[in-house]
Amino acid sequence: MLLGHPLWFIFLKFTALPGPVQGGIISALISTSIAIVVFLLGYIHSSRPVLVFVRRPDSLWRLYNIGRGAAFDIRFEDKGADDKAKHIRIYPIAEKERIDLSPLDYGYELTVYYSTRSGRRRYQTTCRNWGSEREFGEVGNWRRLERFALPGSPGASIHSPG
Repeated sequence: MLLGHPLWFIFLKFTALPGPVQGGIISALISTSIAIVVFLLGYIHSSRPVLVFVRRPDSLWRLYNIGRGAAFDIRFEDKGADDKAKHIRIYPIAEKERIDLSPLDYGYELTVYYSTRSGRRRYQTTCRNWGSEREFGEVGNWRRLERFALPGSPGASIHSPG
């Protein structure tokens, strides 16, 4: 039954080869498999969103995704010097997409929390005094952020990159 199968023919041809040739073929297959796995893992882990705050002379703050991959579960926080804060949930931001934020209520400290598609890797970008700080990994207690507004709430508008 197996004698007519194409894999049986390959097996017979392979076993007819000399031992050193068989070893070379097997080691080449193993090396190629390992290289493919390492490449895929590296690509997956380097494909992450990076959200940054940008402000131009028009006084409007923007969020840019300059990373590779979309940002999901985005929560924006506009905090004042007296710790009063406005919280907004924003829809996912695609790679190279720009979000124009509405005029800010406080503007002392801007923070955006976001994650990858799987939600396993979470990040935050904080802007204080025109500078940005990025933190990777599990950041903050996301449960305390559940007070954010529902998706589609006012405070964010979409613009395509230009």
